[in-house]
Amino acid sequence: MRLATDIFAITHGDIAVRLRPSLRAALHLHRARDFRSIFANVFDGHLGTIAGILETTADDPAIARKIFNLKIQQHAGRAITEFQAILLPLLAVTFGLDDTD
Repeated sequence: MRLATDIFAITHGDIAVRLRPSLRAALHLHRARDFRSIFANVFDGHLGTIAGILETTADDPAIARKIFNLKIQQHAGRAITEFQAILLPLLAVTFGLDDTD
């Protein structure tokens, strides 16, 4: 396992929020869903899972929720793809996966 030094963020216009991989986030997410289903749900574009991860890992969950809602309302398909590109690597770091796993 490596240290979580990567910076993850979501933005919409001039609004931004940082997402932090942490043990607390990993435990919270794992309590709600098993490890494999979390990744599968993000990969499949499950909005509830994506929103839950954003709120769990964000420095400011209210801003994360606002960005999520704005992006989904504007163009859901593109938003899901953008969230997947950020959240899949974020989850890998959060759960301590690296290139050798």
